[in-house]
Amino acid sequence: MTRKPILLLALLGMALCLIPACADDDAATPGIRPLGTIMGRVIDISIDEPIPNCTVTITTEPFTTDTTGTGEVVITTSTDAEGLFYRDDVPNGEVEVKVKRDGYRTPETQMWALSPGGMGEFLFEMAPGEDPPEKHEGDEQNARPPDWGARD
Repeated sequence: MTRKPILLLALLGMALCLIPACADDDAATPGIRPLGTIMGRVIDISIDEPIPNCTVTITTEPFTTDTTGTGEVVITTSTDAEGLFYRDDVPNGEVEVKVKRDGYRTPETQMWALSPGGMGEFLFEMAPGEDPPEKHEGDEQNARPPDWGARD
């Protein structure tokens, strides 16, 4: 008969030990960052219509985790038929969002300071066309004059 109260006390003690482990205290746990939400829309500025199937890349600022060391988190998603994208698993901190789609000029990268549990909302306006070729440092020095191959 005295075993039941002791067993109940032991079970209660174990349950109380588990409660702190279940608490939502990611900010104090090394290597874990609280999450936030990134959402937005991409439209074709020339006709004011959504652009589906855009590649959306979300990159966080570097941080240290116990398992991966120091690094950034890169999350890739796509826009739906309405040009919308949504991710609710983005670690908080400085976040960079890029959008790309063949046949459209790439808009500027947008930044957001995402707070724990916060939300970043974006609107990307894209114009039809292709991106200009990338210029590299020193291109001007190495360019050939128009009459490079001409001989007198």
